[in-house]
Amino acid sequence: MGTKAIRALVTAGGTREPIDEVRYIGNHSTGAFGIAIGRALLQHYVETTVIAGEYARGLIHANEPFVVHAFDSFHDLDIALACEVVQKPDIIFMTAAVADYSPRAHAGKISSDADELVITLHRNPKLIGRLREQYGIETFLVGFKLLAGATRAELIAAAQEQIEKNRLNLVVANDLTTIREGAHPIVVVTPEGGVFDFTGLKEKVAQDLVKFVLERRNVTWVRSEALSATPPVTTHAESHRAVSSLLDFAQQAHLLPDTNGNVSHRADRGFWITPRHVKKDDVRPDDLIFVRSVFQKSCVEYEGSRKPSIDAPVHAFMYDRLPRIQSLLHFHDAIVITELVTRLSYPCGTVEEAQEIVRVLSDSIASGQYNPDTSFAMRLVHHGYLVGFDAGGSERLAEEWSHARARYREHLHEIGYGEPEEHGLKVTPVFAGASVIGVWAYDAKARYGSCFIVPEYRKQKWGSRVLAELKRRGLRVAVHDDCRVLDYYRAHGWKIFERRGALTILVADGV
Repeated sequence: MGTKAIRALVTAGGTREPIDEVRYIGNHSTGAFGIAIGRALLQHYVETTVIAGEYARGLIHANEPFVVHAFDSFHDLDIALACEVVQKPDIIFMTAAVADYSPRAHAGKISSDADELVITLHRNPKLIGRLREQYGIETFLVGFKLLAGATRAELIAAAQEQIEKNRLNLVVANDLTTIREGAHPIVVVTPEGGVFDFTGLKEKVAQDLVKFVLERRNVTWVRSEALSATPPVTTHAESHRAVSSLLDFAQQAHLLPDTNGNVSHRADRGFWITPRHVKKDDVRPDDLIFVRSVFQKSCVEYEGSRKPSIDAPVHAFMYDRLPRIQSLLHFHDAIVITELVTRLSYPCGTVEEAQEIVRVLSDSIASGQYNPDTSFAMRLVHHGYLVGFDAGGSERLAEEWSHARARYREHLHEIGYGEPEEHGLKVTPVFAGASVIGVWAYDAKARYGSCFIVPEYRKQKWGSRVLAELKRRGLRVAVHDDCRVLDYYRAHGWKIFERRGALTILVADGV
């Protein structure tokens, strides 16, 4: 029996919104990148339908095996997308430049005798916002975000906002000012926070993007099925207290500032985990979900008022494979020194992501790099960090964190700097593996941080490894004059970026 063919839908070109029966408001989109994506899909034997604007239709050759539908206005494209729901494409590339506003169309032709013409525009609904509702969770949705004169950080932020708002699988962001002479650089942003740069000519970028999308789509998801709306707190009181304590640490350490990340703890015949699609800093112990993994049914069963974290299948897989690991902490932004790094990036919560994590651990066990009976820390490429704790590990973590913060505050008082909160600093841990060895105090507004390593760990030469990680992350470091560590940084390849009062802001060479 043959494999079912993959079907894709590509929208390409710009809309033309009629002012009257002669004139229209349009945009500069040609649809050339959308057509290039369509051609790349054909090379992978994907059945491809193109909904194309007028200029884009002219780019399609007569012998190309596309199914082609036309659109001109926002209204045309809206209808064409609704008609495609019947066929349920597997992938949608929403590359079309859709008008945000449309005029109130005038019958006939407006006279050109007047010196001024006032046109009333009304806002169109966002078509991208309707796609998940129209096509369901099975369709892989790729959104596109075009800005002009934006920074890389602004492109990424706009893409992340579009992903969250419209429940997309990917967003492709680029800047109009970078598109020239056939070059079409893009930044691809994933829901789990991955950021990938594709550069080169339009055709090459389209091919790389299609290959990436097909790989991301071809993964195994695990269903979540509700058993009860009430989690069994009384039955699993001890493990509930343990996960509540780990949650409190993660929140106090500013490791869970948004909807990303999670904590979990093993229990009898299951585990506790944070819920999905909620701001983790607001989660309370009563919000935690109890999960029972049922791999034979390719699902996780849960008890609670919300669905468990999308990473619940990964945690279930790891608790099954690593019997000595008692709790897991996943976060996106902290300083972590570890040799364990995944090679491949998979969508969060998929079987493939779980298998990749266990593969890295298995390889490190075989090489003698990791003892399976102990805690670990791993960098998930484009997806933050995962820390696993053995029995008593999360309790040791809280003690280490309390000690590191206390020593850091003592240091600040010694140099007369005051409390970190007075300066708008967020204090997060510096990890060496699963242990806290220091503090990273970050000023998000000023975009630099200060690093403090607990004195007993400096003797173990963790300082140089922390500096290497700061450099890898491209972070700026603030050094106070009274800390007397400026020469140490400069000896390790850091240079002065600017002075701010008693602070010297440093950047690593090559950053």
